Amino acid sequence: MTLSATESGKLELIKSVVRKFHTLRLFTNDLISTSITLEDPVLNEITSEQDSKYNPVELVMDNWFFNVSQEELKAEYPVVIFEFSQGIGAVTGYFYTDENDTIIAYEEFIDGPYFMSRKGDRIRIVPSYSLNLTG
Repeated sequence: MTLSATESGKLELIKSVVRKFHTLRLFTNDLISTSITLEDPVLNEITSEQDSKYNPVELVMDNWFFNVSQEELKAEYPVVIFEFSQGIGAVTGYFYTDENDTIIAYEEFIDGPYFMSRKGDRIRIVPSYSLNLTG
């Protein structure tokens, strides 16, 4: 049995996923070399509550842009810039948490890690999420 959806149904599907993406945060450990699951991640988060080196960004649902095609559902958010108040070393990726701080998804930088060595260093991220419909 193949599931089919209307264009508006596809749009609601991708919206229901990113609606869970409440906050964008950064991590500093290398997840590719470890075998973790999202249910039990060992994310070494840099948090503003602990050390004020950066502030996690709350994502506003109305700011997402959506593209629906036959092959893919895609959501993209405007550029998010993290500015550091001091050097922290390597930042290897970012992750999304829901309103309860549960990890929903993560991505490592394919061209990273990025080394933040001093106050004022910045990382620019274009948060996005896509669902492939051809698979």
